Amino acid sequence: MSKKTASEKTKKQRTKAGRPSLQDTDDTRAALLESAIEHFAKKGFAGTSVKDIAESAGVNISLVSYHFAGKEGLYKTCLLNFGKNRLATVERLLQAPQTIDEARFRLEMFVDDMIIWFDEEPELCAMVQREANMGFPVARDVFEATFLKIFSTFMSFIKTGQAKSFLRSDLDPQIVASLFFGGLMSMIKKDEITKRTFGVSVREPAYRKKLKSQVCLFFYEGLVSREPKSARGVRR
Repeated sequence: MSKKTASEKTKKQRTKAGRPSLQDTDDTRAALLESAIEHFAKKGFAGTSVKDIAESAGVNISLVSYHFAGKEGLYKTCLLNFGKNRLATVERLLQAPQTIDEARFRLEMFVDDMIIWFDEEPELCAMVQREANMGFPVARDVFEATFLKIFSTFMSFIKTGQAKSFLRSDLDPQIVASLFFGGLMSMIKKDEITKRTFGVSVREPAYRKKLKSQVCLFFYEGLVSREPKSARGVRR
């Protein structure tokens, strides 16, 4: 039996009056979120109507206001749920490293998770990227509460390694983090072009493994301190 989406379940469970029953509240919210993510990813916040979202979800348009206090609330909820989930994972993966080997291991896990994140949640990633490119006109509070903290967590990871003298002290953590996220996101966003041009894709396990390894190698080799132990921590 094929797996039903939240939207399909909600449509099937509607009453004859065309309204969801009281027992379907969770399914209704899930269906609206699922529909909203699809529409917002394709058309952005301004280009998406509440009517389109409700129709795709198979529910009455008034339920958008009932569950989310309107289109903006629904949009923010989509991003907030995603951001909280990602932040919790990143905080677990990028705990303060105590050794060089631990730093490398955690960086590899983080890169792998980032690739999976973009592969499995392309629509939500598209929403985040569009919002960022526009300067966060709608969901700045959500960005500051979640995605900015992901960036800051990566910066703290670098700073810890610098404080323990196994990562280079002459590199700016903010610039390192920007290069890391920007480079990896750019590669993943252009995966379709890479597939057509070079015949490889991050969706292929072998290439994904190679990408993870080489991204980590590139950053790790550039980050690791080359100073002798006696000179570490001494500013030039």
